[in-house]
Amino acid sequence: MSGKLDYKWLELICAAASHQELSKILSDYIVSLKKFDGHTIAFPDEDQENMFFEIVRLPEKFQALESTYAKYHFPITEYGKSMIALKKGETVYYHRDNNYKFSKNVKNHFARMSLSSMAITPIFYNSGFKNELIGSISLFKQAGKIRKSDVKPIMDALKHFASGLYSLQIIRHIGDNQEKIRVAAGEQKRFLDFILGINNLITPEQIYSNFANELFRRFHFDCFGMYFKDEDDKLRCHYRFARDPADPRSISWSNFSEKAVYDLEPQSGALATSFCQDIHFYIPDIKQIMHLPMSANDRAGIEAAGTACSFLSMPVKDIRGSGKVVAVILMWSLDEFVDLDDQAISIMEKLCSFVITAVNNADLYKTVEEQNSEILNSKKEIEKLYSDLERKAEMLNVLAITDKLTGLKNFAYFQDELKQRINEYQRCAGESSLSIVILDIDHFKKFNDTYGHVSGNIALEDIAGRISCQARDMDIVCRYGGEEFVIILPKCDLDGAVGFAERVRKSIEESPVRTETIAVPITASLGCAEYYTDESESHFIERADSALYSAKENGRNRVEFLN
Repeated sequence: MSGKLDYKWLELICAAASHQELSKILSDYIVSLKKFDGHTIAFPDEDQENMFFEIVRLPEKFQALESTYAKYHFPITEYGKSMIALKKGETVYYHRDNNYKFSKNVKNHFARMSLSSMAITPIFYNSGFKNELIGSISLFKQAGKIRKSDVKPIMDALKHFASGLYSLQIIRHIGDNQEKIRVAAGEQKRFLDFILGINNLITPEQIYSNFANELFRRFHFDCFGMYFKDEDDKLRCHYRFARDPADPRSISWSNFSEKAVYDLEPQSGALATSFCQDIHFYIPDIKQIMHLPMSANDRAGIEAAGTACSFLSMPVKDIRGSGKVVAVILMWSLDEFVDLDDQAISIMEKLCSFVITAVNNADLYKTVEEQNSEILNSKKEIEKLYSDLERKAEMLNVLAITDKLTGLKNFAYFQDELKQRINEYQRCAGESSLSIVILDIDHFKKFNDTYGHVSGNIALEDIAGRISCQARDMDIVCRYGGEEFVIILPKCDLDGAVGFAERVRKSIEESPVRTETIAVPITASLGCAEYYTDESESHFIERADSALYSAKENGRNRVEFLN
């Protein structure tokens, strides 16, 4: 197959209105190749710390698990050494013949889905300045090898998908932030109602009973168990409740939970996995997974519950203490399927954490008066959350335009600000000047290779500070990406920009960067350009970038400019 995509796929790509819809089209295209038994498509979250599955299509035998893995989050670090190749734009191939080279995560994939071969290919977006890794595709085959020729049509097709995926991902992040604010308001009201409902409860038994009944009412579960880690590092059920304590199925499960013991390792079952890995397991229809491998504890629990329909295990954190998982709740529905969306799961997480707080309060305070005082304080905190909601929304906007490492404005902010400054320049008919300076740290890759990435981060923060010290209040200092910085200089002509750049260059050259172990001399190259009437934004940046390139070519540690 050539790199040219059929018109029908191009038409679908252009019509896609959401990131999920475009990801589904990409998935359908992969299926149409008829080369693989399954695949997943994953993207980074807004913080670039975790990946989540947007699309999950598993081999036929395991398709019942697709809804369980959908939107599942996992740390980017799970890619291990494969991430190095992915960032270079290379596909990573695995085959069971060389499984001794696999990471633990890859071995688990092969074992769980009986794979013969697997490949992970990157999704790259080219912004015009650099290639950016915006996602990955994992391809599965249960017989035979995945070859480069199998993957090439996907790599070719991604050239058409990448731009849309990148743009729609940004739009979704904006929408997610707005949705978080809306959901938070609803959750706070429900949280306050729950607090008012337990303000006279002073024993753990009363609190957990009230909590279980609230979950039964809101989410239609029938059985509830609260599991804690004992001194022997085993998980056991300390509290158990049922909507109908006389139901034989509830009695059977209660008897099982009283005796069941879970080791603190994922192989022991869903409860242990929730506790160890701080994740929840939600199975809407238990019958759909009965044919799959599972721990002895999980299977025995399902059998004890009889005609169980839905299942949920949820880690519980001590939000006012250690912040760590201290317990796990387990819930079954016996007669009807429970449909939980992300908002319901989030509400349940908040309720779980508050219950642990309430129990800690009950243990700490021995009198009703002291208990009421703690609840009153909790009410005040909730009321304060309402007043802080607008401020937190503002903080979300600030975080969206701020580089986390240096504290400078980020590339997205630079683009918007430069466009605005150019518009102002054009409205004023060139009455004032506008310049930009692009700075690149010399030999930064060698610096990182020699002194390590921690020292590299220290250097980036140091250089950011030195630039800011030389800038005026009206100047806008931004991190351009990697080891590059860009400074917008309003009301500044080319001579002024060159003078500013030279001051920055000297401040970097004259004082070494102090890492945790050593002081290292470092230099930078800078390129300057002044805006001229009717020049496009991209051409303006290109001229500054060309000047920077000249500075690099002419020996580095210097300032160059283009008229």
